[in-house]
Amino acid sequence: MKNYILKIFATVFLITLLLSTFNDCYSQLNSICEDTSDASSGLAIPKRSPAIGQFYRVLILYVAFRDDSATTNWNIWPARSKPVNPYTNNGRLIDTSELSNYTEYTYSKWFQEMSRDSFDFIGDEVYVDLPLTALDYKNLNYGYQTMNNVVLNRIDSLVDFSRYDKWKFENGQWVWGTDNNVDFVIIELQKNT
Repeated sequence: MKNYILKIFATVFLITLLLSTFNDCYSQLNSICEDTSDASSGLAIPKRSPAIGQFYRVLILYVAFRDDSATTNWNIWPARSKPVNPYTNNGRLIDTSELSNYTEYTYSKWFQEMSRDSFDFIGDEVYVDLPLTALDYKNLNYGYQTMNNVVLNRIDSLVDFSRYDKWKFENGQWVWGTDNNVDFVIIELQKNT
């Protein structure tokens, strides 16, 4: 009888604990999804596009080393070019302009769905060909930070970075406007050899 009562008590206790944990998690998730004042640290991105024309534009850099070659049977990133999205007509992985319904299987569509149709995430894709092999950069002891600088210096004269400065952190929230800082750059390094 004691074991039976102990089991019932333990079960009720665990159920209560799980429900309170679930409610806390749901409450936190709900507040994150509903929160319009973003990132008090200033290191995150906005969660909403407040108005039409107030989108979040990113620069995606696809970087290949001189010795890269795509050798797999099915590879969306062929050698000497940008990756190709096999699920879109234009091969892009992100839409380039603000749309009411973004292209399926793109970053833009993912952000549209995850934000419940309240965040416009668009961008440009640029292929960057590096002059040295991956081993050359490794022998120079180049880490990620140095490689990022190499890539950004290589494209500096080719890209208008002001296109990617549309948001600023002001009074504890993200607002539409420039602050002379690029908002977001994604750098993907290819290494298939």
